[in-house]
Amino acid sequence: MRIADSSLLERASKALVLASLLGALVLQLWYAKGEWPSLPLLALAGAIAAYLFGRRWPERTAALVLAAGYLTPVASFLAARGVYYWNFAAWAALFLGAAAATSSLSWNYPSRLRFPLISWALIVAVTWPIVAVRELDWVPSVLWTSTRIGKDAVHAIPTTISIAYAAEAHLLGLLWIDWLFGRFTGKSFVKFQQLIMPLLVAAAVGGALAAYQGLVDLHFLSVSIWPPLGRASGALGDANASGALGALWVAIPLAMAVAAPTTMRSTLLALTAVVLFAAVWMTGSRTALLIVVVSFGALGHLLVRSGIRRSRVMIAALLLVATTAVMVLVVPSTGVGPIRRIQAMFPSLSATAIRGVASELWTRSGYGPAADAMIKDAPLVGVGVGMYQYLTVPYSRILTVPEGLPSDNAQNWFRHQLAELGVIGSLGCFWWSALLLMAIFGRGGDLGRDPLAIVLKYAVAGFGFASLLGVPSQNLFVTLTAWTLMFGLLLSRGVDDRPITANVRTIVWPLVVAITVGAITTYEGWRDLRPPFRAKRLDYAYQYGVYNPVEGGQGRTQTDAHAVVVPAALTRMLKLTVWVEHPDADQRAVPVEVWVNRKRIVRSNFPRNVPLMRLVPLPDTDRRFVLETKVGRTFVAPSGQNVGLNVMWEFQSSP
Repeated sequence: MRIADSSLLERASKALVLASLLGALVLQLWYAKGEWPSLPLLALAGAIAAYLFGRRWPERTAALVLAAGYLTPVASFLAARGVYYWNFAAWAALFLGAAAATSSLSWNYPSRLRFPLISWALIVAVTWPIVAVRELDWVPSVLWTSTRIGKDAVHAIPTTISIAYAAEAHLLGLLWIDWLFGRFTGKSFVKFQQLIMPLLVAAAVGGALAAYQGLVDLHFLSVSIWPPLGRASGALGDANASGALGALWVAIPLAMAVAAPTTMRSTLLALTAVVLFAAVWMTGSRTALLIVVVSFGALGHLLVRSGIRRSRVMIAALLLVATTAVMVLVVPSTGVGPIRRIQAMFPSLSATAIRGVASELWTRSGYGPAADAMIKDAPLVGVGVGMYQYLTVPYSRILTVPEGLPSDNAQNWFRHQLAELGVIGSLGCFWWSALLLMAIFGRGGDLGRDPLAIVLKYAVAGFGFASLLGVPSQNLFVTLTAWTLMFGLLLSRGVDDRPITANVRTIVWPLVVAITVGAITTYEGWRDLRPPFRAKRLDYAYQYGVYNPVEGGQGRTQTDAHAVVVPAALTRMLKLTVWVEHPDADQRAVPVEVWVNRKRIVRSNFPRNVPLMRLVPLPDTDRRFVLETKVGRTFVAPSGQNVGLNVMWEFQSSP
């Protein structure tokens, strides 16, 4: 293949990723119209404005938009008394507009990063629409058509929005770091420090809010779930996310304080670190505290490297020690704090108690086994991006908790990726993680001695450790911050020193992987992961397109044009009778098809009021079965309902 052909493929692949991201944003904004009709237009206007400013001030505009994102959730709370996905989508439109001002359709990733990151982006871009339509049981029209029948497929619309949001978090992060590689080189590390200053200021503002909530009023600008838990929700409206964000930044001002030109600036930066640490403490996040502990390991490193500036590091360390002491004394009266939450995990320090805690850190109240079961069921491509939270309930119900666990993440980022993307789909994620480990522990260039570069190693390492015990990057703004700091780490290590050359393999192989994952995702989506058959396997009710539920030993219902139900099999023999009542059916017979567990039992053209009965044996191994019907056309009954088929069922003990 010629170089020109590979360049065309490269531009086409990036265009596909951009189109997929825009599709995710449009879906979320379209869904938001019911609550905020003008939001899509506001998002479009904001994106245009960000694009125009980005043409004139690229880095500054992107940094200011990202910094504003740190305060978007609390602004949403003030405007709508809640934090909603679609408000993140409106902000993402601005962010995308700012980056698009100076972007091209060529990938900017350095050569050694191209395969993992391009394949990761393409896999998410290709598969999230497939997974979203699958959750609608392959009936995408329910997104824009109304129905009088309560449908599980219709109820899955919010699930598709969650899928779009998860894809947005992946794709925005991957495109953001691509943009950063296009704007910075290893010789512009000082310029990178200027980029992160607005982010640090916004993080400090959010940290001040969390500190105020924890020390004064937990209910101030807080979502109701957090005050009863004694935890500050911060500017992100989520204690865990706000804690993770503060923890990522907490050591950064210390590095800047070491290199600051004046004592006054050093003091202000050290006080910023104190505010961020107080915010982390007030959120009570244990994983955030882990990030802080690892990040503060950089203090010892800075003491060795800082020379004449050693006193500034000592001052910052003393401030943080004093803050810790104050937190321990004050927090019990206002919030739980992370130490109290950690202590609650250890009833004693006996070997048995420690083994119990270690086991709990792996199983995480059942979230771990649920993820393991998903990996076992879909090892190659996973259950789909954004699907772990939705499937937590049915999987945990059959594994550990009869009533089902509340929706949450897999409590381990790596296990979460395997559950959602599978072994093939997670290849880029784990490859990227390995490259970061090499950057942290490998030898670096001259910039490796820079105080900020040193702190970035510890902050990224802390984030990696925390990702073994949670999924802090589940929040969009924490994700983008992590990507930014990871980029700074790679920048300081000289990862982008070699020029990018057009290479067929670096774009063809990611395309091959993405197409493979997309094909397997589609196939699995029609088989075991199709919603009704998933409900049959995991033993929970599912139905749409029927006017009365199919429950009990016998009964009768009417259907729409297409109906699917997953009833409990009360015996091993089902007597099923179907007929149509269309007024014109004698003149124009109605095509009818009926399946039970994918086996077609009826395929015929029906005249009016001529019943057809079938005796259907049901497998002994299944507690439920899937009944699906389709009719060629419906008619409007006197009740106003669109009626397709009449169905009567009866469970029998013998034929």
